[in-house]
Parts: sequence; C-alpha cells; structure tokens
Amino acid sequence: MVPFAPPINTSPCFEDGAPLFGARCDIAIRVPEGESGEAYYMKLLDDGSRECSNGSAHISNQDFVLQVARGARTSCRVAHSGETCPDDPGPDDAGYCVESDTGNRSKWALEGLQGRVLGGAVSVSKNCPDSIPGEGECDAMYGPDFGTQDGIDQWWEALYVLSLGPGVDPRDVKPGPKVTFEKRDCEAPRLVTLILIDEYDPTGNPQYPIRGFAGFILEGCRDEDDVFNPWCLTKNEEKDYGSDRGPYLSNTGHIYMEGTFINYVDIGGPGGPATPYGRMQLYMVE
Repeated sequence: MVPFAPPINTSPCFEDGAPLFGARCDIAIRVPEGESGEAYYMKLLDDGSRECSNGSAHISNQDFVLQVARGARTSCRVAHSGETCPDDPGPDDAGYCVESDTGNRSKWALEGLQGRVLGGAVSVSKNCPDSIPGEGECDAMYGPDFGTQDGIDQWWEALYVLSLGPGVDPRDVKPGPKVTFEKRDCEAPRLVTLILIDEYDPTGNPQYPIRGFAGFILEGCRDEDDVFNPWCLTKNEEKDYGSDRGPYLSNTGHIYMEGTFINYVDIGGPGGPATPYGRMQLYMVE
C-alpha cells in the first residue's frame, strides 16, 4: 500500500460512498508554498507487521519516499461498521486504524512517485535507488498485443478482464464496480492500493478507521494549469530526463496524483481456467 488515503465523504472521486470507477480522479499530493502540506498522507508501518500503523512510529522523509515508491509492507484490515479508533488500543484493535501523517511531506511524496515510475531506469535521488521495480515491463511484454510500445504501463497492458475470460481486449471494457480485472504476470508500478477513510481532519494527528481498500491505476500527475506529466516530473528537476518525459509540471501550486479506480485481483501466479466467478484457485486463510 502507498501512504495516501482519499476521504470517501469529501473527495470528488466518490459518489454515495463508492469510487467512481473508470473516471479520472485527482488526489492532491502537493499544495502551494506557504499553505499546509497535509494532503491525506498516512503513517504506515513498513516492517511486515500486522499492526498497519502506529502513532509513536517515526517515519523519516526517506522512509516516506520509499513507502510511496515501493509500498509499505504491513497488514491492514477494514474496520467493522460503526467501529471507531480506541483511545487505548489493545491487541484485538491492531490493524484497522491508520494514523495521519501531518506535516509537509509534499516534496517527498512527489519524489516517491517519481521513484515509482522511474526507479528501475534512472536513480531519481539517493532516496530512490535503482532497485525499485521499473516502469515499462508490462508494456514490453504485453504492449505489442495492442500496438503500443511507449515505455509506459497503461492499465490495459498490466491487467486483463477476468470476468469475461481470456482473449478480451480490456480497452473495450469500461471499468466499473462489477468488472474485475486480473493482474498480468509483470511488475506494474502504476498499479497501487489505496486505503479509504471517511473524512480527513488536517488538525492534530488523529487516527482514522479504515473503511476499505481500492485498486488505483496511477496514470501520472497534473498541475493547476492542467499540464499532465506521466512521470510526475516538474520543471525544476536537476536532471535532464529528455524531451520525451515532458511537458513538465509547474514547480509551484497544486500537483495532483491522477489515475483511475479499478477492481483487480492479484493471485500471485497461474490460477487455472477462468470462470464467471474468477480464477479457480484455493487459498487457506487464517
């Protein structure tokens, strides 16, 4: 999971509590200079624990960059209906509340997104080493199926339509709440999981019950001037990434993470023949 949590009740990306599947969604990751830098950032653990989040944990700027770029290794669960975060959590309360990460993390959020889509090809900074899975693997493996070879993993290259069986061109299917896609056998840095909360309080450092999770295809970033950049690069980058990376975003004002909500599953390997209800595969869960 990446440490962003759009609020269901106030985000324009939702209607009646449900994501607007297939519609363009902009999530603020940087606000203008001089304003608060709080933009739905969450404090996630990254140690493989089942606790999800911890208010006493220190998340450095470098840690935050890596959580955005690589995802956080922890287990989170959905809170029961009406469940609120306890003042004194016990062992049974682990994992269903997430701590907000107040403060200005905007520079580091943007750097993490750059590392997510550029990390395998170029070192964006010391915080984003080349070991981060790179962009373009799905494009190289499955792009030729659809006549595209642009180095960007579009969702139709990273996913195929599960509910309609193999052989269906996913571009012909509009993402919706009843349409399920399965992740192809390739690394897709643009395919991320977001935590969903009710509302965001920019004051203090509150906890929020987790109301759900949502698959999200990161298409790139957009600024206030409606300039779009698939690599989330701004005009004041120190490195020259080439003209094919532009047009660059403005280095002032709002920057939004832009993408689309989509239902998908990742079974972690071949799952047998497709059925109307999904792949035939058994799991043992605890």
